Amino acid sequence: MSFTTLTINAPAHLVWLYRKLRDEYGVHFIRRKLSSIQGAFLDSRVKVVFNCIGNGAINHPGVKDPKCHPTRGQVVLTRAPQIKTNVMRHGKDYETYIIPRPNSNGNVILGGYLQKGVR
Repeated sequence: MSFTTLTINAPAHLVWLYRKLRDEYGVHFIRRKLSSIQGAFLDSRVKVVFNCIGNGAINHPGVKDPKCHPTRGQVVLTRAPQIKTNVMRHGKDYETYIIPRPNSNGNVILGGYLQKGVR
């Protein structure tokens, strides 16, 4: 199968998005650790909450998502400017990918995973 997709440099994009929201829209960001997800809504001025809890969702108070599970894998960032195309392979017991990172001086993300339940 082949398809056309959009790839972004996620770290660079997040910095750009943060600055744009802060500087052009006056968004105020608060970063905190919470003992329960409900703590994020205690201040009536809070309009949006980004839940970045990850695997903690398994047993975090207020979330407790039994469908969340760790999946072990490996990711390497390497330099390979000749790679211009995303490649992904899906299988019953594996997932591998090659993703060129745009505007990064030729960096490429190489990864693979699919050991479910393994941290």
